[in-house]
Amino acid sequence: MRAKYLSIVRKHGKNRPIVAIARIPLECIYVRLTWNIEFEDNIDGLTERKRKVMSMRANNPGRFKDLEEVEKKFMKERDQHKTDQLFS
Repeated sequence: MRAKYLSIVRKHGKNRPIVAIARIPLECIYVRLTWNIEFEDNIDGLTERKRKVMSMRANNPGRFKDLEEVEKKFMKERDQHKTDQLFS
C-alpha cells in the first residue's frame, strides 16, 4: 500500500492517495458482504507471538514502573510549559 500511496502522491498530490488507499479495504469488505464470503482469520503464528509478548510484559512489572515515571515527567513538563506561557 505504501508503494501505491507514493506513486499516487507523485502524480496527483496528497489528498487523492488517502482516499485511494482507504478505498482498498472498503472494496474488499463490500465484495465479501455482497458475495456472502465469510472472513477467515487464520493468523495463528501472529496471535501466539502477541500472547507471548503480553505474557512477558505482565511478568515484568518494572517496565510499567518506568512507563509511569516517564508519564509523570511528561505531565510535569507540560504543566510547567503551560504555567510559563501564562506568566510570560
